[in-house]
Amino acid sequence: MLGDYDPARPLRPWVFGIAYRVGLRYLHVSHRRREVPSEIPEAPDSAPGADALVERSETRDLARYALSRVEASRRAVLILAHFEGLTVPEIASALQIPLNTAYSRLHRARQEFSDAARKLGWRDP
Repeated sequence: MLGDYDPARPLRPWVFGIAYRVGLRYLHVSHRRREVPSEIPEAPDSAPGADALVERSETRDLARYALSRVEASRRAVLILAHFEGLTVPEIASALQIPLNTAYSRLHRARQEFSDAARKLGWRDP
């Protein structure tokens, strides 16, 4: 199929056409297939217990408080790195700051967060 692709034409519509035809073929064949019903075993309740919910809530409150103790410009870098998953070069570009400044802010933000968490008695921030 890849040999049929004409590089002079856009790739997305070509791939869409392939997916569309495969989907149509599946629909034409699927009405002939029969599923045999079977018993579905009951899944155990995976909802966390009350203790876990309380602990999670307390941890979230501690993290919010510790995060509020971090200076605002450093907090932005920390949030982008740990919660948004951006790399430091991406953060530097997004905030329009020098790369070394972004690294420095992230390092200091981590320190401030850990210090604030330890003062609250949080063993593993």
